[in-house]
Amino acid sequence: MPFGRSGPPAAFAKYEFGVSLSPGQNNQLFTLYTVKEFEGEVIQVDPMTREQFVLQAQGIVQSKANTSGENLFRRFEVQLCLPVGPDTVGRYLQDCPVFDNLETPVLGLPVPPCGRPTSRQGLGREAGSTVR
Repeated sequence: MPFGRSGPPAAFAKYEFGVSLSPGQNNQLFTLYTVKEFEGEVIQVDPMTREQFVLQAQGIVQSKANTSGENLFRRFEVQLCLPVGPDTVGRYLQDCPVFDNLETPVLGLPVPPCGRPTSRQGLGREAGSTVR
């Protein structure tokens, strides 16, 4: 490398929002995350509550995944997460009902109430093992 020239700029990790359709915090059937990625690899995953996600995605609360503070629901036209009515610019929601759709059973698969084991878990208990 010739004198006075540096190499390529150092790579930085980037942060994004993530959703996993698996049980998580507060007995929800999904988990929301801030994901840290470096050179194409996920190096850190931090779960967050639904409320934190909604506030950060709207740009109300500072977030590494939304450094511009832009309302990402507005940018990506997530209508269920936008205020209704005239002159909605500058108005925000406390919650986003789109997540309620993730709480309902999919394809007719029943979701047992909290505290009741599924039939598979019950079979495991009868056999003397733990089914996870």
